Amino acid sequence: MNRKHAVRFLAAPALFAGFLAFAAPARAQGSGPLSFDELALFIEWNSVDGDTEIRLTLDSDVGLKGLKVRGPDGKKVVGLTAKGNPNIGQRKVELESPEPVPGAVFAAFPEGVYQFRGRSIDGEKLLGEVTLSHALLAPVTINAPASGATNVPINGITADWTPTPGVTRYIVEVEEEDDEDNSLVVDLPANLTSFTLPDGWLLPDTVYQIAVGAVGPTGNITIYEHLFTTAP
Repeated sequence: MNRKHAVRFLAAPALFAGFLAFAAPARAQGSGPLSFDELALFIEWNSVDGDTEIRLTLDSDVGLKGLKVRGPDGKKVVGLTAKGNPNIGQRKVELESPEPVPGAVFAAFPEGVYQFRGRSIDGEKLLGEVTLSHALLAPVTINAPASGATNVPINGITADWTPTPGVTRYIVEVEEEDDEDNSLVVDLPANLTSFTLPDGWLLPDTVYQIAVGAVGPTGNITIYEHLFTTAP
């Protein structure tokens, strides 16, 4: 059987297309001559294995020559410089930390306001700020497909999970365990707790991981995941 290509699409409302960058970008609050187009700083917590990471995403309309980010204590936590000849700068930045236990991440990135300072190739300043919170939602429980289920049909499968109080939206990913590029990601509003997989997408006799991320009002994400196997 030919390999299926990765499928990534959005379910209304369309907010974000990636499972590993769940937070809807916060608008920058800078007061300088320019502000960042999009700015986000948030926590992603895997409730199954305990891995926790900080994620930073930004976008600007101009090419950035340099970027500095300082935490609530004034210490620099990010420093980037774009180089090249000619130097056309960098418009988008996506960074993620390693994944230690939550306590280590919280200690390295305390709650509070983070100041972003950028400089464009033309020498213009960009200013912005984002407030980081340590608040995390409780994880969902995935009811179907059940954890460790085998002989799951490849057609007519609906994933469903328990609702999480305070959630603003869910992001669901179904990924082939041995091929991370073969995955399907959907972004769902908070009032939906189920999603029907498209017929013909799952492969027979294959192990898949299903993960549901609950996005909170601060942009932080709590993930629950488990494995299931399709029928031969």
